Amino acid sequence: MAASQHLHCFYITATIISYVLSHSCADGARPQELGTYSLQQQAPTNPIHTDRFGVGVALPVVAGPGGGSYVVTVGFGTPKVEFPLLFDTGSDVSWVYCHSCSQGCTPGSPTFNPSLSSTSSNVPCKACDYTVEYHDRSQSIGVYARDTISLADTESQEGFIFGCAEKVSGDFGRTAGVLGLGQGQFSLLAQTDPNLFSIFCYCLPPTDSATGVLWFGVQAMESCRPGASKMISLVVDPNNNGLTNYFVKFTGITIGSQRLDFNSLVSSPMSTIIDSGTVVTRLPPAVYSALRAAFRGMMSGYPTAEPTNLLDTCYNLEGREQDWTPPTMVMHFEDSVDVGLDPSAVTLKEGDGESASRVCLAFAGNGDENELTIIGTQQHRGLRVYYDINGQKLAFAAGGC
Repeated sequence: MAASQHLHCFYITATIISYVLSHSCADGARPQELGTYSLQQQAPTNPIHTDRFGVGVALPVVAGPGGGSYVVTVGFGTPKVEFPLLFDTGSDVSWVYCHSCSQGCTPGSPTFNPSLSSTSSNVPCKACDYTVEYHDRSQSIGVYARDTISLADTESQEGFIFGCAEKVSGDFGRTAGVLGLGQGQFSLLAQTDPNLFSIFCYCLPPTDSATGVLWFGVQAMESCRPGASKMISLVVDPNNNGLTNYFVKFTGITIGSQRLDFNSLVSSPMSTIIDSGTVVTRLPPAVYSALRAAFRGMMSGYPTAEPTNLLDTCYNLEGREQDWTPPTMVMHFEDSVDVGLDPSAVTLKEGDGESASRVCLAFAGNGDENELTIIGTQQHRGLRVYYDINGQKLAFAAGGC
């Protein structure tokens, strides 16, 4: 994971691209059967809630260093050890720093030691090693553990399987792991009470010093659920890569009064995911070029500024900061759902508040048309992002935090 010091923002792309499990099973099961045995045949013990949608859980969300990553605090073991974790809808496996970590773990961060927990139990294998590799080639390598997970002071569940990381590469900021909120069998959603975790929602903190919220269950429904006309259908990966991300049909963008319809710009179906682990939205090259050209036309009266490592379209507003407003932007999805972006979601600023003197278009182009299109957290600003797993729907609701 790379970080930009110029825009005070982590450019994290946490979409999982590879998952490897190697182990020797004590019960004689084939290696690929571990997930089935652990997560499907075993009902959750001491489930967090048992009524239809649960009373709900609300976790505070804070911005990670630089504001590009978003962090919740989750406890593991008994007595509980609390870990600041990136919450990531683009991956499944949750993991924390292990006490035996020998590479890449941040000094002074909390670590998990199963021998110090009274509720730790063995995963049903002699050795369960895992490797998770993310889109930016960062990795977490270690062994599986099983213990109680605590999501709030009074909410916990036994028997949760997660990674105990012994080697970490890449930049995860000053966190101690990842909370996987994808749709795969090792995610938090698959291992916990479906009456509670089939629905969740988050709003991201509007500033580095503010606090957002990650809601589950009834609290998510009450805080975020929009009308039926605003729901976007989740779809299976159109390119059949077997990914468990949240795929949607992203059909176009309107910037100012100019609408860009993607079907006239790309030759193959776009695989588009919603990802809380990626900051800046990534677009196919032809789509990004058209958006950039439209933005440049609207900014022709301002001097250009040096680009960053990721953002190539920047302008100097010095002396005119108070008079400038970003162009309006609307994202268009299947089912005739239109999502108006918050003004803060269109550009990234360098500087403090209204005095920021440099602005950059907060989108980037992919290397080729076949790469995933990713709608990242910069474009989630000012919105509440709602996931209904059972209904296979997603929504961007107005309101923010």
